[in-house]
Amino acid sequence: MNFYQLRWHQFYAHLQQHATDILAQEILIFMRKNGMSTINQFSSVDLLTMVNFNKTLNLMESTLSEEVQEKFKLAFGGVIKGAASRTQWKWYERYIIYTHLSSSTWDFWCGLGYFNLNPSNVTDYPYLGILLHVSPGFRERPKIIESMQKVINDKPNIWTHVNLKVLPAWSGIFYRKSLQEFLSQENQLSAIKNFFLESIHELKNIRTEFNFPWKGVSIEEATKIENEEDIDNLSSSSCELNHS
Repeated sequence: MNFYQLRWHQFYAHLQQHATDILAQEILIFMRKNGMSTINQFSSVDLLTMVNFNKTLNLMESTLSEEVQEKFKLAFGGVIKGAASRTQWKWYERYIIYTHLSSSTWDFWCGLGYFNLNPSNVTDYPYLGILLHVSPGFRERPKIIESMQKVINDKPNIWTHVNLKVLPAWSGIFYRKSLQEFLSQENQLSAIKNFFLESIHELKNIRTEFNFPWKGVSIEEATKIENEEDIDNLSSSSCELNHS
């Protein structure tokens, strides 16, 4: 019998490529939270990240503020915490504004912004856009999945799906583009803002066209949900999103 010595980050990278069930996803989340997913040395990429972190954050914040945030509020009822979440970045590798679409905790929600911010391959690009997401146990899940499937069938070149036919798993649909597609733009921030506005418009359209069963949640309700519920209810979704 042969044995191979692996460091935790090597095991994490291997498991990340083969995570197809809830148990594997939970192991990945546990490893991230306990510092087991990263190597113990700074790389040249890490140093560049340190030096440019605030600049990068400011650029991302500017594309999710003012007009974009206001359009999101008008379309979906509010923005949790009133701004993009750094907690989402830390734990779930996304920098987004988001809101609940159900009074039943995190069972049904949407988020707009940057996803896959910590890809396992340094040559991969983050992507940006809007996500509509439903938990495996939500009572309205069958209706939502049915509507999501209709969107994918009708608009396969526009919307991307995540685990629509997998249980138990978080499922969702994305309207998204790779960040790479915006790098050739003369005014990248303006182009990204316009795409965010376009993403909001697209989600509003499919809500009506495909009869999604959601009602807006007030800011008061959303704040109560956020304060009462453990944000780890979102954890099982992060691996699926980053590798869909």
